[in-house]
Amino acid sequence: MGGEPIRYEDQVVVKEMVVIRPKFGGALYPEIELEKLGTVVPGGTVLGRVINAFTFEEMEVLKAPFERNYMILIRGPITRVNPGDFAYMCANADIA
Repeated sequence: MGGEPIRYEDQVVVKEMVVIRPKFGGALYPEIELEKLGTVVPGGTVLGRVINAFTFEEMEVLKAPFERNYMILIRGPITRVNPGDFAYMCANADIA
């Protein structure tokens, strides 16, 4: 078990990452598709919305926090979330 580690040309090392967690429970309606996983999206991009499943009221808008966001984790189709669940993971693409 020795030797040198394999280093890939397209490897991305992130130095700053945020886990975006909703403050409210409800239905999470994603606004970006799974195809955006591993890509960079601009700051302020709406990632998803938390909707009250009973009243259909918009409870929260989840946005990309950095100027340029490397998408690490994305929720798939409409799903139920509880307060504090993970919804998205974004890394700061400017320092990755």
